Amino acid sequence: MRYLYTICILFMFFIVGCGSGSGDISNPDEPTASTGDDDGTGDGDGDDDGTGDGDGTGDGDGTGDGDGTGDGDGTDDDPVVPVVACPDTSTEVSHGGFTYCTISYDGNIWLDRNLGATKVAGNLTDYEGYGYLYQWGRKADGHEIINHTATGSTAQNGMTETKADNPTHSDFIQETAPGPGEIFILDWRINRDDNLWNDTGTGSNEVCPTGYRLPTKAEFESLGDLHTSTNFADKIQLPYAGDRHHLMASVGPGYDGSYATSSTAGDTVHYLKISDTQTRYISFSRTQGSSVRCIQH
Repeated sequence: MRYLYTICILFMFFIVGCGSGSGDISNPDEPTASTGDDDGTGDGDGDDDGTGDGDGTGDGDGTGDGDGTGDGDGTDDDPVVPVVACPDTSTEVSHGGFTYCTISYDGNIWLDRNLGATKVAGNLTDYEGYGYLYQWGRKADGHEIINHTATGSTAQNGMTETKADNPTHSDFIQETAPGPGEIFILDWRINRDDNLWNDTGTGSNEVCPTGYRLPTKAEFESLGDLHTSTNFADKIQLPYAGDRHHLMASVGPGYDGSYATSSTAGDTVHYLKISDTQTRYISFSRTQGSSVRCIQH
């Protein structure tokens, strides 16, 4: 009888200790099942590359912060570039992380937007169609990047007064005001070089896609007037993207447009200038930051 009673006690202990799975006799070093936080989503936020917290598991159910995508595009500074679908009559051109389409006007093939623009400008002051501002003849090294919003435009990188023939940084190189008896050096370089950009697309610092180049002054002139809304819509849609000032390095879009050509003029180069009253051409400093619209060659 005593033997039977002992067996019963042990059996009851076994049922209470193991049957409910309460963890009283589980290994404390073993991870237990978890549903994450109270809302069951975990609070692991995805890293920049979209992988979640290292192993993508979040805190509980493996979902990270809902979508595990980090900040969307994999980097902190890259612009968010929408997917572009070109018309059947157009050719898709991928270059520098952007996708452009081609348009035809008066026998020439052009890219449909300025370099660095996230979309075709819908009107003269459509900031999403402004794009980047390049110093004449300089590589796409980051100095050209402008961030445009509905409330204003700012340069992504800084500025310097130190000229260099081959910059190893992404700062805008300002022109410095001359002292008494000195003259302006109208270049971001120490030594002038007319072959950095040219009318054959073979310059040493070309920024247009392969097969494209900067237009000449004459090719822009062949377009006629470009400064009215009608001219804008009927031709190649050049917006008022402004320029970056050669001395102050300030950015001023929305009032006029400044477009670089491949045509040089001594120490200066020719630019197309459009405003609300006129289309004109000026010879000006190579230090200025201007828009680039590429033409096929």
